[in-house]
Amino acid sequence: MTKQATASWEARVFDGETAKPQPVLLTITSRGLALEWPDGRQALWPYPELDLLQGRLPGEHVRLQWRRQGPSPSVVLRDQAFLSSLEALAPAARFGRPHPARQLTRHALAALGLTFGLYLLAWRVLLPILTDRVAETVPRRWETALGQAVVGDLEREHPVCPVRAKQQALNRLMRQLSGGSRYPYRVVLVHGDTVNALAAPGGQIVVFERLWSAMPTPEAMLGILSHEMEHVEKRHTTRAIMRQMAGQLLLSGLTGDAAGFGQLVGLSQSLDQLAHSRAAEQEADQAGAQRLAASGVDPNSLRLALAALSQEESVRRGESASLRLLSSHPELADRMRQLDARWRGHRPARVPALYDAHAWQRLRVACTGH
Repeated sequence: MTKQATASWEARVFDGETAKPQPVLLTITSRGLALEWPDGRQALWPYPELDLLQGRLPGEHVRLQWRRQGPSPSVVLRDQAFLSSLEALAPAARFGRPHPARQLTRHALAALGLTFGLYLLAWRVLLPILTDRVAETVPRRWETALGQAVVGDLEREHPVCPVRAKQQALNRLMRQLSGGSRYPYRVVLVHGDTVNALAAPGGQIVVFERLWSAMPTPEAMLGILSHEMEHVEKRHTTRAIMRQMAGQLLLSGLTGDAAGFGQLVGLSQSLDQLAHSRAAEQEADQAGAQRLAASGVDPNSLRLALAALSQEESVRRGESASLRLLSSHPELADRMRQLDARWRGHRPARVPALYDAHAWQRLRVACTGH
């Protein structure tokens, strides 16, 4: 049974000047499309002056545009059955050809959408896979050179703490943890109103003075260092830098911006802007606690460090701009729960403490005022 053609259709008109549509009743006649507005206004759009802009592809709305001097209005219908009715009721109707510029614009937009979709696929799916695999093959000497360059640049921005006793204390703590490591470690204490510690590739670790001052015990500081060491051992930072560099290369190729290639060094230097994934943070937490236990330190020391950072967050919540750790180390409470589930009650054979409580308190405030 043949479906009966419908002569009148509800549609929307765009006047070509504003984005607000107007409802109209659209009627198919032998000479053109008759439009009637709710207020009684009427118009006739002759078929030869109409361009069919949309409606040929499955699922598309039907869009017809009236070519005339000045703004070109258009009419939009949701139902493609309108075209079948038009063919049945006005078989002699012929539309004009769309303006080449309009066709080019549609094709350009479609190409842009496809390009953006491919870029998004590469960024979200392919880049992490490829860069993770490449990171596993990077020579350690390359990681060491990259880490030294990154930290050297950071030290020029954040001066090194001049108090030798404090730096010596950091070195002693690192030596207690570095057994069985793949990298030669170097740790440096720098000034900066940031509650954070950063792991650069190749064994370079930067501790900001404000984080150091927040650690209530040397064991808590050992917890921070063990966590950052595992970022190095697992090559988390190397992967993050390579992913960001590859993303910049991809974006430069997409936009044709040759200047972007010259910014790759700057990307690797923005170490404090890199954020590890939650999975990487949890992996570094658990492996760091394991390193503490193997070194004769209570693995719950890392949990103690995170609790101190959480307290620091609460005390200084009004200074969120300086608490960079909150963006690069997400979900402190969740991480503490994960550590509790695995390590609560665990008591390894302890080694003698490197510093008593009084000595540690003096070290915590040694750089204040410089």
